[in-house]
Amino acid sequence: MKLILIRHVETEANIRGIFSGWSNYNITENGLKQINVLKKIFKNKYADYIISSPLYRAYYTALEISKVLNNKIIIDERMKEINFGIFDGKTIEEIKEKYYNEYMLWMEDYRKYCFPKGECYTSFFKRIDEFLSKLDKNKRYIIVTHGGVINYIMEKYSYIKFDRYTEVEI
Repeated sequence: MKLILIRHVETEANIRGIFSGWSNYNITENGLKQINVLKKIFKNKYADYIISSPLYRAYYTALEISKVLNNKIIIDERMKEINFGIFDGKTIEEIKEKYYNEYMLWMEDYRKYCFPKGECYTSFFKRIDEFLSKLDKNKRYIIVTHGGVINYIMEKYSYIKFDRYTEVEI
């Protein structure tokens, strides 16, 4: 199957260094420019399906791309970013200051870490694997999602390079 992985456009959280797992932040002016670039890139692309995280930053990006491709968007909860729990809405400096012990546990072995009042990486990875296993191997997908989801997919299938969007075959 062919996947075109697209990270949502820039938000206020991105430029301020804020962890925004399941929270929504406004798209920046630069994010709006990024959408215009993506629309030009995808004007001549083809996909059988566009699948998006339900979170606003990803959905809005998918919506704009869908306009040039004339595809409907399938929203899939499994494409959400990890739920950062008590870390959500905070910068790394704030996390270290307010939750130092939790931060250290996270850094020791993130793959086994569970964010308090959030999600465990094991369940995050499991939902992405479940999503991928249900895709038709003969189709081409555009998936608009988040950095954590894309990083996991890229690592799992040993792809190294990731840009604003990346095409991979798995």
